[in-house]
Amino acid sequence: MKANNVLNSFKSCLVDCNLDKMSRGLYEFFHLRCGFIAHTDKGGFTATYANPDDFLGFMENLQENITDDIKHSGLNADFTDNTDSFRYDYDFNIPKVKKQMLGMIDENKSKINQKCSEELLQQLRNGRDILDTRISRLEDKMKLEHQEDNTV
Repeated sequence: MKANNVLNSFKSCLVDCNLDKMSRGLYEFFHLRCGFIAHTDKGGFTATYANPDDFLGFMENLQENITDDIKHSGLNADFTDNTDSFRYDYDFNIPKVKKQMLGMIDENKSKINQKCSEELLQQLRNGRDILDTRISRLEDKMKLEHQEDNTV
């Protein structure tokens, strides 16, 4: 797995404010190196954070998990790898990639919040439109039933 592949996939997720385009490598990185459970598979993981609010929560959790790594592991304050325990099957320095992810989140935080807020508002509007349509149909049905009852 290459660092650029993981970071490019992550950047794509940030720009889209969802995990739909998350690569398999990024999925594995999240659940093997960033403290997230696997949610059965990549599809389950993606579905768990599909809602804009859930995506924002995911980003906050990711920041906390990476920050906790700094505090409670073999990482020192400048985020260098003091052990080889992070290398495993990766051909890159995992702490440096995590630091880059933190920087990408910080750099794009206002854009992420804005886009997620817009998407959530649109979902709510769509939901309201659906509810309004259903309410109107139900009211029409009730009026019709009431008219039939009055004619009998």
